[in-house]
Amino acid sequence: MTSTHPSIGPKIRYHRKQRGWSLRELEDRAGFPFSLISRWERRLADPDFGQSSKIAEAFGIPVEWLWDLSPAPKDPPQRARKEHVRA
Repeated sequence: MTSTHPSIGPKIRYHRKQRGWSLRELEDRAGFPFSLISRWERRLADPDFGQSSKIAEAFGIPVEWLWDLSPAPKDPPQRARKEHVRA
């Protein structure tokens, strides 16, 4: 039996966005296809503990931060676009 945790996907998304990484960047760092990571983030599938451990390692965080029972934080605010100022 594989253990899963339904709130991990939104936490993965939060930590990825917090770092400004694309799905492809997380794919490169964690070794999972971006399509699978996207499914996790959208809660269409759940990573098991081993997969979660690799994701946490890519983020440089303890896996417990993904597996605790607290809800996922809200997404970080979008980065403001820099306005080009004409001189």
